[in-house]
Amino acid sequence: MVIFVAEKCKKEGIDINSTITATFLKKIEPICRTLKEDSAFFPDYKDDNRDTSLDFPLLTRFAIVATYCASYNPAVTDQRFFFKADISSKRRKGSGKNSKEKFHEKGPRAFEHQRSLFIFLFFCKNFDEAFEDFGADFQIDFTSQITHLVDVGLLRIVSAAENLDLPQYLSLCGLDFAKRIARSISEEFKLENYLWDFVNDF
Repeated sequence: MVIFVAEKCKKEGIDINSTITATFLKKIEPICRTLKEDSAFFPDYKDDNRDTSLDFPLLTRFAIVATYCASYNPAVTDQRFFFKADISSKRRKGSGKNSKEKFHEKGPRAFEHQRSLFIFLFFCKNFDEAFEDFGADFQIDFTSQITHLVDVGLLRIVSAAENLDLPQYLSLCGLDFAKRIARSISEEFKLENYLWDFVNDF
């Protein structure tokens, strides 16, 4: 499927390495629909100025922001961001020179499936009231969400095909898109509070 779509995009002059936006998905939708992939999810993009984040199911939105954080945060910061209290009260503006590496300047980095699962469950627990009753189901559903995001081009598999135990992925979302997705989950969900590049008190 991926090879077919890539070849068709090349013939149509569509840059498959471009940032995932409503315009990009609208361009590739006819190509993907020719495959008759019922599992693929393509929102009805009638207007690029419309906030399309609500077109994604809730768990898909959680998976999008979780994988984005996994791709743009050093793994060593997970303990601070996702295994303790919300950091929003501790976030402060930086002052003076900050020498720490900026992940958003260098681009996304690969992450393991299990790591993004932990982040996904953290967000579900903190922003979805149903989590307490259906937590186990959320964990099972995450694998299908990952597969779905790969199918629609929001994630890329970067590990070897034979590496089934520890697959690695790369988020292809843009920052603005990920922030809109987070806000669509909850007005209190400020994605910057969970991103290394925007927190200066480490």
